[in-house]
Order: sequence, then C-alpha cells, then structure tokens
Amino acid sequence: MNTYIRYLLAAIAGALYCAAFVGFDQWYFAWICLVPLLFALEGVPPKQGFLLGLTFGTVALTAGFYWITYTIHVFANMPWVVSGIGCILLSAAQGTQFAIFGLLYVWLRKRTGWSPLIIGTTTFVATEFVCPQLFPHYFANSQYMQIPLIQICDITGVLGLTAVLVFVNACIYLIIRDLLYQRHLRWSLILTILGTLSIVLAYGYVRLPTIKAEMEKAPKLRFGIAQANLGIREKNRYPERSIRLNQEQTLKLKEQGADIVVWPETAAQEPILSPGAKILPTAIFDDLDVPILTGLFQYGYDDGHLRVYNSAALTDKEGRILGIYKKQKLLMLGEYIPLGESYPKLYDWFPYIGRLTPGNSNEPLRFGDYILNVNICYEEILPRLMRRMIAYSPNVMINITNDNWFGRTAEPIQHLVLAAFRSVEHRMWLVRSTNTGISAFVDATGKILEQSPLMEKSTLIRDVPMMSSKTIYTRFGDWMGWLAVSLIIIAAITTTLRNNLSNKR
Repeated sequence: MNTYIRYLLAAIAGALYCAAFVGFDQWYFAWICLVPLLFALEGVPPKQGFLLGLTFGTVALTAGFYWITYTIHVFANMPWVVSGIGCILLSAAQGTQFAIFGLLYVWLRKRTGWSPLIIGTTTFVATEFVCPQLFPHYFANSQYMQIPLIQICDITGVLGLTAVLVFVNACIYLIIRDLLYQRHLRWSLILTILGTLSIVLAYGYVRLPTIKAEMEKAPKLRFGIAQANLGIREKNRYPERSIRLNQEQTLKLKEQGADIVVWPETAAQEPILSPGAKILPTAIFDDLDVPILTGLFQYGYDDGHLRVYNSAALTDKEGRILGIYKKQKLLMLGEYIPLGESYPKLYDWFPYIGRLTPGNSNEPLRFGDYILNVNICYEEILPRLMRRMIAYSPNVMINITNDNWFGRTAEPIQHLVLAAFRSVEHRMWLVRSTNTGISAFVDATGKILEQSPLMEKSTLIRDVPMMSSKTIYTRFGDWMGWLAVSLIIIAAITTTLRNNLSNKR
C-alpha cells in the first residue's frame, strides 16, 4: 500500500473517531472508525506504526478538543493562530496514546502472530488505561446515549465497553480484508459480532429494571442546584455578586422544599475561609435557613508557607460547617503552572491561571444519616480517584464545577458525559452544579435525567435516591486494564525468550 494512502487512512480513521465522540454524537461511527487505521497498519514496521497512530490521534483529538484553542486565546491572551497551533501540539502530545497503540500492535502482530482481535483489543485497552491525558477520556464515552449498552461498566468499568468497541472494529476489519483479498465471507466473524453484542445488551436489559427498582426503594433527599451564570472574570471583579445570585436562587429552591442546595465551584470567591473555621462568614451564608454545599477558597499554612485550596464546604441550616473537602487533582494551566513555584514570574505572565495547593484526603462529608462523596471539577472524570473515594461507601456523588473556561463549545457536554459513567460504575446518582452550565442530575443507570442550559441562569431540583450498593467495579477496579497490560507483558517476554532460544540454536 502506498505510504500516503496509509496516512490518509489513519487521518480518516481519526476524523471518524472524533465524529463519534461526545459533542458530535455520531456514535455509530465508533463501531467502524478503527477499520481504516487497522488497514493502514498492515505490514508496516513498528516505527511507522507509531507515526500512523500519532496521525490518527492528532486528527481525532485536535478536532474533538478544538475548544482548547478558545481557552488559550481568551485566558492566556494568545493570538488565534498561536492558540490553534497550541491546540494541535497539545493534541499531538495526547495523541501519543494512539502512537504507542500503533507501535505495540504492529510489533506484537509480527512477533506473536496472534489475531488482530486479540492484539488490537488488548493493546488499545492497555494504552487507554496506562497513558496519561490532560483531559482524560475513553473510546467508550461515545456510547453514552446507548443506555442498555453501557450497563456492563458496573462490572468492567469504562474500559470494558472500550474493549467491546475495539473487538467489533477488529472483526469488521477482518471481514472486509477477507472479502478484498480472498473473496471469502467469514460468517463466523459475523456471528461473533452478533454474539458479543447480544451478551452485552442482554446484561443491560436485565440489569436496568433491578437498578430502577433499587432507586425507587431507596430513601430520598431533595437536592437543589444553583447555577448563577457568572463567568470567571465577572466573579473576580464582583465576588459579592456571585454570592448574592446564589443566595437568591437558594431561597427559591428552599421554597420548593430543597433539603440541601449545591452551589458551584468557587461560587464564593471572597472572603477566603480561615483554617479551623466553624461557621461560614455571614457574607456568604446570611441566614439562608437551609443547608448548602458551596465551592470556596480556604487558606492554610504548610511549613510556614501560605497555601490556598480550592474547597467545598458543607453546612447545616444555620451555616455551621459540617465538613470541608479540598480538591486533590488540580487542573494544569488552570489552577497551577508547572514549575510555577520555581519560576513565580510565570504567574505574572498568565494572570488568569490560579496558584493553588492540592488537598490530600479522599474522605467524604457526612450530612445527617447520609454520606456525600464531594469532588471538584474534573476529578469526576478520573475513574481511579473516584473509586478511592467511593471506598468510603457514600450514598451519592456531588460534583461542583466551573466550565466557563471553555465558552459555548462542546467541552461542557463532554465533561458532563465523561462524569456520567461514574454513576454506572458505582450505581449511584450524580448531582452536578456548575457556574455557567451544564448542571445536571444523572441517575444510577448513567442517564442524564435533567440538565441546565449553557450560559444561562438556572435552578434544578429533584428527589435523589440515597443508594448503598457496591458493584464489581467498585470492589475490583480496573481489572480489565491490568489484564490487558499483563497480556502484553507476557506476550513480550515469551516471544523474546523464544527468539533468543531460536538464535542460540
């Protein structure tokens, strides 16, 4: 195959991957998007496999995360051209996940002779599991609207559904390859596809009624969500306005019977909460007479150095603080600058980037008889972090977020959907409050039941079941990822040993 054709196929595959992703929602492309890439990888050396995978990843992520351009332009004060180049470079860096997939796939195919069904699925799942991402996402997220299909995530986690997608892609690739090269249709592969999908869907359709029954039986807590629709710059200039708007919405939600009202991340910019505070400042709470969970800043001292934490404070109806959670996973280039402590001048160059310190506790907050898992911003899309938090057996997940960094782009819905998979994995509701949208209620099947409009002032209220079940995924975590990594290591060791023995003979 001509080299240029190979790279064209990799780029086409990347475009199809992006089209299937959240925000574009052509989910059906996910079942075929890897087929052109697998054809491109046929018979190439590992180095070219790496470059073809990088091409695929760069195209897919540049198109899928185009909103990075907006963020760099608006908040780093960079020209559009420079911002666009930054987006491409960042996407290429994140695209190394797919480059490593291409390299491993080609190398293992040549060394082991295993079927693309095994090698393709194993290497894709392993690289998705191991490779770090600034904005973590999964192939499986493309299927968020297919509620029966995503139910297997309570066993396998999101990686299990990724495995199904890759496996079906590999089957279709083999079917087309046989038709092109051998003029032969392998019915066994068609039956394999149908059998795989039947098992996954059957589990989903059996599981859904039991989960719905558990939700109906569970005790309820009425949550209100306040979305003041105030951007980052407005909150920085007029911090009292953000508090006032959230207070007004809270009073309306109290009239509707809310047991607790959730404010967004950094809803209260000032005053900064002092260490050891027992009650919220009057400027924030002001006799609301209803419990709230609000995002705010808290300062403290570590080895004599002043530290500021992105935090969430839970109160009773008198404003007494019941507990505080400090965000652990800070967003690079949003809440801190790498090497910023060594070179403080960097913070002068980029004034809208925070200078925060991460927290170090996974413990939930207690509200009466219930345990609340509180997380902040993109912590909700990190499966392993969330699983460590869920180990404390909370009854509900609450996320407070600020997605104003990304404007009217696809990022807010992408962020919400990536978070919704945690509801399936752990079988509990997600209550999500954001500054400018999208706020939402997600039930224990992963269905987004209600969501706020983007860039509008809004309130939501709903009775939320306090769930208490533990899933296989909660107990055993990303066993699919570890299994895939183990298979690759075993394959690499056994083939190396076999080749060494052959050379000695």
